[in-house]
Amino acid sequence: MSLMVKQEFIAELSGCINNQPIALEGSGTIDTSLGITSGKYLLKKLPDDFDPIVLGACLVTGYPNVCATSNGIENPFGNHQYEYERYINFQNGGKLHLRTKCDFINGKLDSRFYLTGHIVTPTLDSIEPIIESWIPGIECQVDGNFVIAWRCKDKSLFIAEARTKYKILADVKINHLLHRYISLVPQHSHKKLSLYQDSHLFFDKFS
Repeated sequence: MSLMVKQEFIAELSGCINNQPIALEGSGTIDTSLGITSGKYLLKKLPDDFDPIVLGACLVTGYPNVCATSNGIENPFGNHQYEYERYINFQNGGKLHLRTKCDFINGKLDSRFYLTGHIVTPTLDSIEPIIESWIPGIECQVDGNFVIAWRCKDKSLFIAEARTKYKILADVKINHLLHRYISLVPQHSHKKLSLYQDSHLFFDKFS
C-alpha cells in the first residue's frame, strides 16, 4: 500500500490575454500518492470575454508530478524541480502560450505561470476528462500532448489541443511512453476560482 504524500502548493499566474493583463494567486494541497490536487485562486485581474475555467488547461493540469501510480510505474517527475512551455490551440482560432516553473521550497510546491495569447471564450460549465500522452525526449525532456474539451452552458463543446515541452531539472531516465488520465472539476464565482483534479499515470499497453 502506498503512503499518503500530502503537501501544500502555492501558485501565481500573470500575463497578458487579448492585450489586457491577467493575474491570479492561489494555494491548495497535493497528494502525490492519490493523484489529488485541490486549489483555490483569487482572480486579481481578468481580461474581457475570458472565462477563467479555461485556466483548467494551465494550472493544476500543469502538475505532472501529482499522479497516482500502480503496477510498478514510477513517475519521472518525482519531487524534482521542473519547467515547461505549453502551446494551446483552440478550434475557434484562439491561441495561448504558457511558461511555467515548479520547485519545492520549504516543503511546498512553488509554481509560477506566465500566460499570453488571444482568445474569446463562451460561458463554460465543466471540463471533460483528459488523457495526456508523455513521449520520452532527450536530456530529461518529455513531450506531452492532450485534447481538452470544455462543456459550455448551452451544452456545446469548446475544444483545444495542448502540446507541452517538459524539462525535468534532474538526472532521470524516461524509457516508456506513458499516459496521464486527468479528471477536473472547476468552480467559478465572482473573483474566486477553484479546481479539483484526480490524476492517474499508466503505461501504454502496446509499448
